[in-house]
Amino acid sequence: MDTPGFNDTKRSETEVLKDIADWLEATYREPSRIQLSGIIYLQSIGHTRMYGSTLRNLKMFRQLCGDQPMKNVVLATTFWDKEDLERAEDREEQLRTNPAFWQPMIKKGARLERVTDRESALDIIMTLVNKEPVTLAIQDELINQHLDLSDTSAGKTVNEELEKLAAVHKAELAKIRDEMRAAIAERDTELQEALAASTEAHEREMLRIQRDQDSLRYERRSENRRHQQDMAEMNALVASIQQRNEREREEDRRANDMRFRAQEVEKQMQFDAVVAQLRQNEHKVREEERVFLQQQIQNAQAEPPHKKGRTSKLLITLGEVIGSVGLTALGFPTILGNPFSGIMDLVEDIFD
Repeated sequence: MDTPGFNDTKRSETEVLKDIADWLEATYREPSRIQLSGIIYLQSIGHTRMYGSTLRNLKMFRQLCGDQPMKNVVLATTFWDKEDLERAEDREEQLRTNPAFWQPMIKKGARLERVTDRESALDIIMTLVNKEPVTLAIQDELINQHLDLSDTSAGKTVNEELEKLAAVHKAELAKIRDEMRAAIAERDTELQEALAASTEAHEREMLRIQRDQDSLRYERRSENRRHQQDMAEMNALVASIQQRNEREREEDRRANDMRFRAQEVEKQMQFDAVVAQLRQNEHKVREEERVFLQQQIQNAQAEPPHKKGRTSKLLITLGEVIGSVGLTALGFPTILGNPFSGIMDLVEDIFD
């Protein structure tokens, strides 16, 4: 699963967290109970500074995973081909040793790796595929502890950030109100218009923050049902493909068995003897089957007498159309049955 990043320019951290949490929760629920064998965190080695949003991203990632699953985590740096090697290695060392960056996760078992090309990326994946799957912290919180998303560790971090932003906007609105009173007293209409626009912008942000906070607390049953329905449809599709493949394999096995059995009969009997056996018993099958039988005998007799396989071809064609009941009535029960039983008895009956 390729997840969106928390620094997505088009979606808020709340929306990103909800997307990831909903998927992890839905797939971890019974009956699928999906766990992850590996988690890869990507970071450009070209980022020279760790901004506040990046540090929140790291904190969110740690809280989504928890301490125990860190042994299944790879912290991978990218864009090595775009940077001076010495400077890139200095940044890698900072990421590895700084307690504010990756050091805490590495101490818990996470590995530091470089993505330099396609092969190195595949190597990272292959080191993870056989690891024992783990339950992430947010899965445990949502499913086993029955917490709301807003009460999970990751949810609390997002909500704390929203509270900080709300406090900043409230303080700005208070300042604007004071400035607006002064502008009204001084009859400065131009300043009043500017302050009114600024007020509207801050109020829009306050509404967005409120929506994000409400979204963290909203009832996610319908979303869980949607994810579970998606999983059920995927499982049904996989089962359908497996059944189709099994049917095809079974049809291939039956065709091969029929061909083998027909060849066994051909080894034991001459073509004329087989035809004589068929005509001797043709009265035992239905009229339309007799017509088909006569036509196939004529087609086989029209082929060169020395041609190998015409006996097998005749019996296989009959078996595909009139089935095991018809072949049994015609005296060839082994073509669609056990290839090793009854052949010699059949031959002896024909030549008695």
